[in-house]
Amino acid sequence: MTLEDRSVVSDRHIWLVNHHALVPSKDGGSGRHLNMARYLPAHGWSASLIVASTVHARGAQAMPGWKLRQITSEDGVPVLWVRASAYGRSMARRFIGMFVFTAIALLPGMTRGLRRPDVVMGSTVHLLAAWVGYRLAKRNRVPFVYEIRDVWPDALVHLGKLTPQGLPARFMRRLSVKLARVADMVVSPLPHVDRYLEENGIDPAKFCWVSNGFDDSTALDLPEDNESPFTFMYLGAHGNANALDGVMEAFDRFCSAHPDIDARLRFVGNGPLKPQLQDFAKSLSSSSRIAFEDRIPQSEVIARAREADCLVASLHDSPVYNYGISPNKLFTYLNAARPVIFASSAPNNPISEAGSGLTVPGDDRPALAEAMFEIYSMPLAERAALARKGHEYVNATYTHEVLTARLASALGSLAKAPLASASSRRRRRSVAHVSSVHPSTDNRIHYRECASLVEAGYEVTLIAVKSPIEGPPSGVTVLTIPRRRRIARMLLSSLQAVTMAIRTRAAVVHLHDPELIPYIPVLRMLGRTVVYDAHEDLPIQVMTKSYLSPARAKVVSWFATGLVQIVRSANVCVAATETIAAHLPTDRVVVVHNYPPLRESESSADEVDINERAQTAVYVGGIASRRGSDTMIGAFGDPGAPEGWRLNLAGSLSEAHLSSLRALPGWGQVDFVGQVGPEQARDIILSSRVGLVLFADTEAHRDALPTKMFEYFAAGVPVIASDFPLWRTIVAEHECGLLVDPSSPAEVAAALAEYARKPELLSAHSRNARRLAVEQLNWQAEGKRLVDTYDRFRWR
Repeated sequence: MTLEDRSVVSDRHIWLVNHHALVPSKDGGSGRHLNMARYLPAHGWSASLIVASTVHARGAQAMPGWKLRQITSEDGVPVLWVRASAYGRSMARRFIGMFVFTAIALLPGMTRGLRRPDVVMGSTVHLLAAWVGYRLAKRNRVPFVYEIRDVWPDALVHLGKLTPQGLPARFMRRLSVKLARVADMVVSPLPHVDRYLEENGIDPAKFCWVSNGFDDSTALDLPEDNESPFTFMYLGAHGNANALDGVMEAFDRFCSAHPDIDARLRFVGNGPLKPQLQDFAKSLSSSSRIAFEDRIPQSEVIARAREADCLVASLHDSPVYNYGISPNKLFTYLNAARPVIFASSAPNNPISEAGSGLTVPGDDRPALAEAMFEIYSMPLAERAALARKGHEYVNATYTHEVLTARLASALGSLAKAPLASASSRRRRRSVAHVSSVHPSTDNRIHYRECASLVEAGYEVTLIAVKSPIEGPPSGVTVLTIPRRRRIARMLLSSLQAVTMAIRTRAAVVHLHDPELIPYIPVLRMLGRTVVYDAHEDLPIQVMTKSYLSPARAKVVSWFATGLVQIVRSANVCVAATETIAAHLPTDRVVVVHNYPPLRESESSADEVDINERAQTAVYVGGIASRRGSDTMIGAFGDPGAPEGWRLNLAGSLSEAHLSSLRALPGWGQVDFVGQVGPEQARDIILSSRVGLVLFADTEAHRDALPTKMFEYFAAGVPVIASDFPLWRTIVAEHECGLLVDPSSPAEVAAALAEYARKPELLSAHSRNARRLAVEQLNWQAEGKRLVDTYDRFRWR
């Protein structure tokens, strides 16, 4: 298919963003992206280029006046020029120009006049231009393709421009990995970039190799014998990466070893190291045989290359080439139909693949000198055969026409990606759960909600308070903030947590604490989808805070009612109970109960032999007077408590409260283990006969559904619980526990004694509790409801 076929209708469109893309009216020639854009219409695609207004070779300004943008047509391809500041030879001004380009390219209306894209590709060099592509893709809600021309910052470190652990290098490294992670596809001319993806925990299957190539195929013109000196030639840039000092040293070795051979070495081109290379040449014994020539137009390169008997290229032996190479000069060399000597230790080698010359390791100057002698010693027919192989191979494999077909095929599959399975779409959907109050090992937030979303294929980051215990792995990315006192937590921790959530670039931010409510409008203005998770009925909850006087509690409750109004600006509200949901907007509230997930061993209603367990009751959770801690300990010190029974107590509490509990008569019957992880907590429950849920009789508690009750049920453990009307509908109606006055140690002791006297009652309540958990009160259905809610969001 040829350029004349561009009349084919292009029903899909791609924007190619590359700061340094070459276009004829600006740079005097075309590069990779314009050449591909010219061939894409033959495959059902059209393209627009977004480029900087500066000339890459000289850093000069090419757009007149003070315009911020202009659109030109380059070989039929629309090209949007975005103003960037001129930089000349100044590296500092060059970096400034990158930021100027980035800022202006993202201004509203900058892309007007371009056809709306179906895909956006952001290409290095530089990383900020690739990031512009990512932002434009998000703005237009289309797939993003990240093109890695060089792996950053490795390339600049190799060139000596950056130190590996400097701030710019660390920034580049993180940005490159971020772009690769969020990209729908990663394209590179380097054939082994899939290794880079794998090393950074990114699916290598999203990689598509599209090599550099050429677009000036010429008729075959094989080398001829002549009496002139045997000429080795290098054409291209004179920079650090080209290892030209090694080429000269190898040539000098060759000349010294074979002084009778009339050979020449010609360098064609310019670059920052050319003056130093010329000085180095003068120090060699073969200096009279080495010549430096000025840079020539691209149109003259093939003719100049054919003046050589052998073409030479060299790269340092450096880790920067671990992901492969794709030097444009090699394709020009092969197209010129001359044998090639190539010094490189990269994992791929177009010269050896083509069978068109000799290859030696990078920086191996003796081997390079020997290769020069071997090529010189070859009969003309053998050198001509190498040249023919190279010419045929490069024209069959590396023309832009061939390479564009490969890109178009990959883009075609990408354009269909939105029709893929729900889980594959979710993998590109990022979520941040945020709490400035709860620890990172919180059961509801981390091991239920976040874990369910990860299992469904979402990318989930949890930002929460650093936990003193280690939790099991869950697939959730955890970022922590320090635990602070109440005022500092409300003022500092909330701001820190929300800022961290914004920096994750998550599309959905799921907030879990009342003190985070004021940030809902801010997050909405930043374009985030916001979910607020109401664990408790806020206005009622604050009335029960022990640290608030009645007068202050009323003021705070009034303020909390105002916060509830702000909650209405969230996209979705998640409520832990129907009572909480009644105070939230009915059109966007979903009830997700705090039921526990079932272990594999708990997934059936098989009978638990509860009477074989040790004679123990259990309480796991936050330990406080309002949660019945004093009543529990008091019950075990009551004369009516069953003989030989003990209390397994696990959870966190203040030192002052621990001291007060130790002073109670029943403390001698307590086995206190402190705060434990979710798995250890479940093991403690499984070793106990009865669970205690003795919340104080407050308005907030009467309508609560504490998760520990359902965790007890899942383990087949009946409960002794506070006699609240809502709890009666669960515990009494399903006959899975006994109800008591939560302020009476004597009633709790009597309930324990009843279970001790009646093992058949304990067994019956255990069976009922287990059946209720397996059939109704478990997380599986609740997690599905949460995932279904997320699936309905309009993801970008």
